[in-house]
Amino acid sequence: MEWIQPEKKYDLEVQRQDKGADPHRARCHLSVMDIENLHSGQEFNELPDTYIIFIIE
Repeated sequence: MEWIQPEKKYDLEVQRQDKGADPHRARCHLSVMDIENLHSGQEFNELPDTYIIFIIE
């Protein structure tokens, strides 16, 4: 897909039930992405742009 750029990170989550469909869940996923993409000694401004796409059915 040409709209996906390598310096950006995307996470697509599909929530099929009301239970667990909370904004804090998306926040948790973003935190995990930050941890995975920031290494020891790096500056915070070196984190890539990250996008959480949260689909609730």
